[in-house]
Amino acid sequence: MTKDSVINVGLIGCGGIMHARLNGYKSLRDAGYDGVRIKALCDINPEGIRQYRCKSEGPGPRAAAGAFKHYYVDEIQPECVPEAYTDHREMLEKAGLDAVEVYTSDSTHHSLAIDCLNAGKHVMVEKPMAISVLAGKRMVEAAKKKGLVLATAHCFRFEEAIRATRFVVEQGTLGTLQVLSWCNVGRGDISKIKDRASKAWRHSRLGTAGEALENGCHFMDTVRFMIGEVDEVLGRVETFEKIRREYDGNGNVVKEIENENTDSFFAIVRFENGAVGQVSHVNNAHGEPLSPKPLGYGLYGSKGSIKNPELVLDDGTRASVVDILEEKAPAELKGQYFPLGMKNRYALEVHSFLEAIRDGREAEVSGEEGLRDIAASWAIVESSARGCAVKVDDVESGAIADCQKEIDEHYGLS
Repeated sequence: MTKDSVINVGLIGCGGIMHARLNGYKSLRDAGYDGVRIKALCDINPEGIRQYRCKSEGPGPRAAAGAFKHYYVDEIQPECVPEAYTDHREMLEKAGLDAVEVYTSDSTHHSLAIDCLNAGKHVMVEKPMAISVLAGKRMVEAAKKKGLVLATAHCFRFEEAIRATRFVVEQGTLGTLQVLSWCNVGRGDISKIKDRASKAWRHSRLGTAGEALENGCHFMDTVRFMIGEVDEVLGRVETFEKIRREYDGNGNVVKEIENENTDSFFAIVRFENGAVGQVSHVNNAHGEPLSPKPLGYGLYGSKGSIKNPELVLDDGTRASVVDILEEKAPAELKGQYFPLGMKNRYALEVHSFLEAIRDGREAEVSGEEGLRDIAASWAIVESSARGCAVKVDDVESGAIADCQKEIDEHYGLS
């Protein structure tokens, strides 16, 4: 793979997250990056493919997901309309791909990724990288055996404020790190609660490991990036919405589903550098959310704090961490953090993946990074079951894996 090579990519899973992913590709193209083509879309549901493949043949755009505009692939790259497949194996055989991105439900990540790696394709997988630690290990092993790039799509660390926070921390501006507080309760939109009821895999124990894995991995990857490695976790998981409901267009309940999964987690984390964090997420809370921002963390050290995302020091200094990064970071670091001047987090994570392929190196969020995030997230669940703190190393090694046994046995991993 040379610097001038075009990387041909296939995308598996044409669900709601495709809004964000195609917005990332649009930002790449707008920034002048021309080193990639989406050659194929794959989904078991042909309607999902038509939703994103070609404007002239597709149904109308999906409702906007957050701030993301709906794009069809041919609007981003009119010179190359992707091929459509309902079987990923056929796509791997016929589409002429160099790489694959997997955006399916959690329980399918490992099997799809391993199939792609075994077929000689580089792979990036939606977070969480795998449904269990053992599944993640199998993916890492497959990538190493083939000498291929395995990346995890963790987008939070690519946010400008998160990267700026890391820069300020690395400069020693906060002094000795002491306390992290990051607690999200609610999403401020009841439709989010209703939407989760329509996705069957979200309420199955074998479909995902619940909120501690599904969103806990977001938190764990971000705090590890900003602060440092997580050593120990004391966790609690709960299920507050035991029945999930589907609604018709008039708001009437049409179906009730028993929820097998946890929808909330609460964790005290100790970092290797001695800092202690409180990290919690209640996804299905009703009413007004606790924090108006999804990245509503507070980080405190011996000299001051960073909060949403303002630096406040004991000497009276008050400044935006984003401004500090812009003013004080060397040009080389800013170029690494925001190549081509891009700030779209989805564009940045796919750019990291593509350039890792091109350069023959690991992506920023490698398979090993994704595996560590899974271990730290599962540590919340394992700790809750045991009623005591657990070491992340013990979860990653498999020494503590009681809560994952059902999943590993079901998917033939153990």
